[in-house]
Amino acid sequence: MAGISSIAYTTCICYSIKKLFEEKIYIRRYIQRVFNIKNGCIIVLSVLLVILVSILVHLTSVNATSNQAEINNLLTVIPIFITIQGCIVAPIVEEVFFRKVIFNIMHPTKNTYVNNTLAIISSSILFCMAHTPTTINAIIIYGFAGLVLSLSYWSGNKLATSIPIHVAINIISLVTT
Repeated sequence: MAGISSIAYTTCICYSIKKLFEEKIYIRRYIQRVFNIKNGCIIVLSVLLVILVSILVHLTSVNATSNQAEINNLLTVIPIFITIQGCIVAPIVEEVFFRKVIFNIMHPTKNTYVNNTLAIISSSILFCMAHTPTTINAIIIYGFAGLVLSLSYWSGNKLATSIPIHVAINIISLVTT
């Protein structure tokens, strides 16, 4: 099973990199898109909301999610690689895949309530499933994070909003567990 998930993850990484180059995302333009009042407020509020839900869920349970436990185990073996991969590479790849690809597949050109809802819910569920939750607490944490990331992407249809949120969540999760 691990081999299949590695192949799937590698495929997602390659496809996401291809999409990034197709979009011609330049760092300077990306920074200009991120650092405005609206995106700043969305990013800060989204991160705080995910942290709050995570704290509430963790108050009812002592165990970390299986995904977080595996990351913590890998941190003892190869800390620098896992830190860079978990806090920079994974959020970018996941956001390109789940928001830019999956969200946009589920969100046709017509901007209707049904299309928006379908895109938000489907990309949130797939995001949650990709993190292999094994408990109800993990489902809540990853499902809610996926929902917040989908809503932040939808609010401006920009990865410039969802990527910093995802990076911040992963950094906070790495530091606090």
